[in-house]
Amino acid sequence: MFVYLFLIAAIATSSTPELPTTHDEKELQEIIAMLTTEVALEDATASEEALVTSSCAKATADRPITITNAISADMLKYKHWTGTYSPETFTVHIDGTEVAQGTQHTVPAETKTIDVMFTYSFMNGMRTGSKTVSYQLHENITQADITFSWKEDHKILVNNGTLLKVTV
Repeated sequence: MFVYLFLIAAIATSSTPELPTTHDEKELQEIIAMLTTEVALEDATASEEALVTSSCAKATADRPITITNAISADMLKYKHWTGTYSPETFTVHIDGTEVAQGTQHTVPAETKTIDVMFTYSFMNGMRTGSKTVSYQLHENITQADITFSWKEDHKILVNNGTLLKVTV
């Protein structure tokens, strides 16, 4: 704002060495008023945008986090040289609560970490196992998906989280 006023004053004084006439003064005052209004509107718009942004961030931070068990039957197939096998039982627990395939589990917005445990059983219980994987959830998220891969060391994958530890 001050830059505009300075430029106007510099132009007014450099182009006419004598004092400005009342007509020039009116024009100069109108220009100053217009620039002042524009700057005030820009400041108000910036303030409103900052308020909306902070409100949206707060609303996102207050929302619970929805975690979806997105593990499909194809992900559970285990390929072995003798064939491809699927577990007879496969369960997933988030912080001790069982979450069936395709369903969702909600945790409070302030939740920082989750423990995801899975158990499986092949060949009528001849091959069984379980593993617990801890994830730190990313900040300001409202949803996360759990997937599975036999090729990964930790097996359970959370798309909006960072792996912390694996417990067998």
